[in-house]
Amino acid sequence: MVEDVKIPGPAMEYSSTMARRGTLERNLRHPSAPANHLSRLKNPRIVFAGLLALLTHIISAPAFGGPFLPGEILVNDVDGANIQRYGADGTLLQTYTGTGAEWIGAALTPDGNLVTSYRMPSANVDIFSPSGSLLTTFSAGAGQTNDISIFSNGTLAVNFLRSNTVQFFSQSGTLLKSVTLPGADNPSYSVIGADDVLYVNSYDWLSPSIPPTVYKVSSSGVVLGSFTLTSPAGDMAISPIDGTLWIGDWGNGNLYHYATDGTQIGTAISTGLNGGLDGLAFAPDGLSLYATLPDDHSIHQLSLTGESLGEIPIPGVGTPGALVVVPTPEPTATLLLAGGGLAMLLKRRRPVQGG
Repeated sequence: MVEDVKIPGPAMEYSSTMARRGTLERNLRHPSAPANHLSRLKNPRIVFAGLLALLTHIISAPAFGGPFLPGEILVNDVDGANIQRYGADGTLLQTYTGTGAEWIGAALTPDGNLVTSYRMPSANVDIFSPSGSLLTTFSAGAGQTNDISIFSNGTLAVNFLRSNTVQFFSQSGTLLKSVTLPGADNPSYSVIGADDVLYVNSYDWLSPSIPPTVYKVSSSGVVLGSFTLTSPAGDMAISPIDGTLWIGDWGNGNLYHYATDGTQIGTAISTGLNGGLDGLAFAPDGLSLYATLPDDHSIHQLSLTGESLGEIPIPGVGTPGALVVVPTPEPTATLLLAGGGLAMLLKRRRPVQGG
């Protein structure tokens, strides 16, 4: 069931899953309920197995407004002023709407909240809970925001259009630092690497004499270096397998592969897509990419050699922009409890893709 979440507060309606949970809970509580035969069972192992199956069903069933789950996709609709949440199977689960226009960027905080910014009527940053509640909104100051990324300590890094700065904010809106990128004139797309370094690309078609450049910035705001690119860059993604940098072309749909020291790996990779890659993120398998284009109502899945692996239709997204893919936990250690089969999962999260 798809719910549109409006600010303030999500719509208070039960999904079919929640309704089923309520029925199950009532059946267990009420002695006269037809489905409640547990007290008549004499074999405790059967009782335990039945309870385990019930708990597994309740835990695994998706609930509207619950925490973001591995493999889910968040897509920023720039002109529609919303972010849409899709299941890993392409099902639209939720739409986040609020105030302001020209929503730019999307990223997840370490504790699982959604962050975006908007440009009009002024530069602001919004933080939403997974359920859609607007937790925080604050002014980002003068100028117009571009992409947004989040360090592992929760600090927000916000790029500013037609400037040479990236501004660091706390999640409560305190300006922590304004970082100057030497020679930059339009910090655009950004991503946090596996090394917790911010990679920001800058290019302005109004100043074509300044080459497209990627800057590397530490979480403390120190500019660690930069390297030039062969073509204007769109969005960027970090490989969860080897930590290398993948960059979408701003105009022709190509992909480029770089080591984080700026060494280009191979040559331009043609995808056959016509336009700039405004959204780029690794798919849950870590071996393919999701990409969006501003005038194309699909999420394209691409191999790392550029072949199309399929599409997820997103007809409700007017102008697709930033992509976030909720990371898949790894590694996973499974402990089976005696007499049951209940799994305890010990997990380490991959870096969040997008933003």
